Amino acid sequence: MQEDHHIVAIHVTDRLSKAQAVQALLTEFGNFIKTRLGLHEFEPDAPGPNGILILEMIGGAKPCQTLLGKLNEIAGIEAKLITFSH
Repeated sequence: MQEDHHIVAIHVTDRLSKAQAVQALLTEFGNFIKTRLGLHEFEPDAPGPNGILILEMIGGAKPCQTLLGKLNEIAGIEAKLITFSH
């Protein structure tokens, strides 16, 4: 049987002021992040305030849960875990 696939979805509001705190956590958990995709709103004159990050995680559910807890402690950040089992 294959391992579960764990995806962490992160919604960031006020992206410019929260980016440093989020990036620090992504660096801390970098050994567990296999793939990272960042999407942000587009505004012609300036960067959009909101963004979404999608992380494909490795290493099981425990590092995912720990990362989720730390992300959700940051005001303006909402993180959720999606698990696909085989």
